[in-house]
Amino acid sequence: MTEEWLWPQEKMILYQMLKNARGEFLLQIGGPNQSHEIDGLGWFKTKVRLCQENYTEPSAPVIQSDLDRLPIESDSIDVILLIHCLEKKINREAMLAEIFRVLKSSGQLIIVCFNAVGVGRFYRFSQDFFSIRKTEKLLQKNDFRISTIKTIGFRPPIKNKNIADRLLFLETFGQFFFSNFGSVFIISAYKKISGMTLLPAYQHKKKIKLQTQLTESPITRTYFYE
Repeated sequence: MTEEWLWPQEKMILYQMLKNARGEFLLQIGGPNQSHEIDGLGWFKTKVRLCQENYTEPSAPVIQSDLDRLPIESDSIDVILLIHCLEKKINREAMLAEIFRVLKSSGQLIIVCFNAVGVGRFYRFSQDFFSIRKTEKLLQKNDFRISTIKTIGFRPPIKNKNIADRLLFLETFGQFFFSNFGSVFIISAYKKISGMTLLPAYQHKKKIKLQTQLTESPITRTYFYE
């Protein structure tokens, strides 16, 4: 019920974040098992799913691995989708360090996670939660630049479609007035590019002796350079 209720909303936000994305590789970690669920998310030559358990689907390339030891070359992935993994009991710092390693320079990481202070706790969407603030700190500590934070899931999980549609206004109302309390938060972040550190400019004064043909003795002149 949780996946059926929230995944369409999550997927809509992912579409918005990746509508102009281009690249060689997209890596999905976690989320729905069906590979067609990530079809249409940006334009990538290869989309790969990573899982920790046995998983077979002939039409989708799959990698089986621990999240803190990815069997992927450094600086090789354009976009990584981390879907409902951060709230699990795992070594989050080690996982984000691995994600940072395999992402290309300016590569994009999108995190989908159940919100620790969201209304989803009352709706019992999940038993695992993590906070937006802690996620921000983890990303900053691992040299990611956060670009977007969105929250969804303000409506209760009602099976009746007519009633659910009538309560759709709660999504807009919640995002506008109580954005920190959505059941799910979605964060888009980019790998920071290491660059040269600019040092303060110092002006030095040095005397240089130049021989000229116009005078019989050397002329001492003072030059300034940086």
